[in-house]
Amino acid sequence: MTMSLLDEVLEHLTRNGVLPVLVRLIREVYRVNADRFEPALGDDRTLFGIAISRNIANRAVTELRGLPGVHARLINNALEVSCDGMVIRQYKLPGSAVHVNVELIDWTTSEAKLRGAVENSRTDPQPTLDSDEELGHLFGYLLPPFRHFRFVHSGSQETGQTTISAGIPRDHRDGGSPWLDVRTIWSEADGGGGGEETFSPESGPTRPSASGPAHSDLPTPDPQVTPRRTRKEEHGDARERHQAS
Repeated sequence: MTMSLLDEVLEHLTRNGVLPVLVRLIREVYRVNADRFEPALGDDRTLFGIAISRNIANRAVTELRGLPGVHARLINNALEVSCDGMVIRQYKLPGSAVHVNVELIDWTTSEAKLRGAVENSRTDPQPTLDSDEELGHLFGYLLPPFRHFRFVHSGSQETGQTTISAGIPRDHRDGGSPWLDVRTIWSEADGGGGGEETFSPESGPTRPSASGPAHSDLPTPDPQVTPRRTRKEEHGDARERHQAS
């Protein structure tokens, strides 16, 4: 069966470590914020949503640091991850249910949200090297037909259970779906443990194996100590060379 572009992207993001980190982070942040949610102290749904988004963004910048080819940064407090020609952002869906319809996302609420959707929806395809029959596989992730991908999530402020989806956004200002393609990649909507999971969130990034033994496995060489010559010895050698000449 032929894989869709989104399936290929998710598989690629799993191999390089981005997807496992983001899914684990999102789940942890929902659980932590649900545990400390106190309506009696003035906490409400809006505050919960803001804390979720900011916590995910701040932690992702730190935890994605060091993955090969991955650059995570904050732009106006919003997370942006650049990886192999792709630009990835994350957003919380409206409401506080464990599962919220992904069609409710609205890219028009900010210029940053809309920009990627508009770029994905351009009707004038740019020439790419991935159309080459022999070399296409070498450039598929360097020049993807769609550069912008989105993670969206929702969760309960009472239980911390969450649903996470990933997709390719499109310009929906003239109507239609906000997605060109979208998948649920983790869901606890029915009280389960993520039955729709398409990858292992505990798997780490695939890194090139080092050739040869690790530095810590190398034997420690014995120190070579050469006695320092005294000035008297040096003068004696010089006198012998002078007499010999």
